[in-house]
Amino acid sequence: MESAGISKHKIMDVLCILYGGYDQVGCTTRDIYNFCHRYKQEIVAGGDAQTVIRHIIARQERNPDYLFKYFDRDRHLKGLFWSDSQSRIDYEAFGDVVFDSTYRTNKYNLSFVLFVGLNHHRGTAIFGCGVISHETNEAYEWMLHTFSEAMSQKHLISVITEGDLAMQRAIRVAWPDSNNRLCVW
Repeated sequence: MESAGISKHKIMDVLCILYGGYDQVGCTTRDIYNFCHRYKQEIVAGGDAQTVIRHIIARQERNPDYLFKYFDRDRHLKGLFWSDSQSRIDYEAFGDVVFDSTYRTNKYNLSFVLFVGLNHHRGTAIFGCGVISHETNEAYEWMLHTFSEAMSQKHLISVITEGDLAMQRAIRVAWPDSNNRLCVW
């Protein structure tokens, strides 16, 4: 039911109807959440990148404003990028970016890339997210060009990064007119 798009609390409602009440189901709503989480982990572990790509393409089919791009080489996933319509609206309104790649915090040893900025209330606005397999010039350039494409080529005035040399080189190539500033950390 969950893979068909039925929410977990609705699954519990269906089970209650089928079995005649909460006390007859044999599990709690939390058990359903845990089961679905474990099931997804097994699927991703078994099919890895293809499963993620299928999941995001299905999401894009449900919402055509959801932007998703990926690139691979030799049948190995090298990069993913995604951004929803609200993120692109926020970018149009609030502009400049903090570009950060969180260093390898997942079991696949991939770097999570985040494009964020501040809204008019000084709250965080997420403009886009991505994953890259290696922190190379090529990977960052692909990510930056994909981000620019998603944001209708809107020119950045400045971008704040953490000082990674490959990231700095990629910014000079992809966004040559932008000021690259280092974060205070």
